[in-house]
Amino acid sequence: MRERLRAQLSTSIAKARASSLSQQEYIELLQVADSDMCLKDKELASLQQDIEERDAEVRRLEYETEALKSALAARGDEDRANDTQPPISFAAFRDAVDALQRGNPLLEQSLQLIRALYPERVTVLDSAFTSARASAGFKHKLKAFHLLWKLITSYWEAMRGRGGDAIAKQVFGEAFAAREAESISKQGIKRRTFPYNGQQVEMFKHLRIGIKDSASETLRIYFYWDAKDQRIVIGHCGKHLDF
Repeated sequence: MRERLRAQLSTSIAKARASSLSQQEYIELLQVADSDMCLKDKELASLQQDIEERDAEVRRLEYETEALKSALAARGDEDRANDTQPPISFAAFRDAVDALQRGNPLLEQSLQLIRALYPERVTVLDSAFTSARASAGFKHKLKAFHLLWKLITSYWEAMRGRGGDAIAKQVFGEAFAAREAESISKQGIKRRTFPYNGQQVEMFKHLRIGIKDSASETLRIYFYWDAKDQRIVIGHCGKHLDF
């Protein structure tokens, strides 16, 4: 339609020029209309280019979104393969927060909290929950939560920045040990080996509270740093394991 109108204007301008000079105002009016249409053509071309660029950007963002969805789905499948515990319910999460506020969260509740709050940083194996439930009578509950919190915050951040055992000492002090102080038997190594990512992973790094042979006074949290996925894997959170 725009092109047809332009052709009609051009024809009218030509006819007006061929006629008497008394039609000069008519000629000028048609010329103004023609100039205005040229300007509109340029604006439309510019807008069309903007639309095409935005369409290209939308397609790029859609592609990246689908890629991220696929990556998250793959990570979710991997996490579920390692951590078969059901997601914490709202009621359980509320109870855990309430217990924390009162200063006496159970070991299992502390594990549930850190897993719920930092699912991208930590994997809590079934064995960790089992050992935590077996040590429900552990007395220093709030201290245990603080260690777990440091593990997935300060320690994780340091390890992500390619820290090492020296960094762990700075974060935890004497509560951290890179290995056992005594020699370990084959059975002791087996007790510290946990299934993760389809492999049997030895976990000697641990956090500690107490030295007594008492489930109510002593706690060991054995974990592994997965450098590839930048993830902390907790295999045990309970009593001291035999050597």
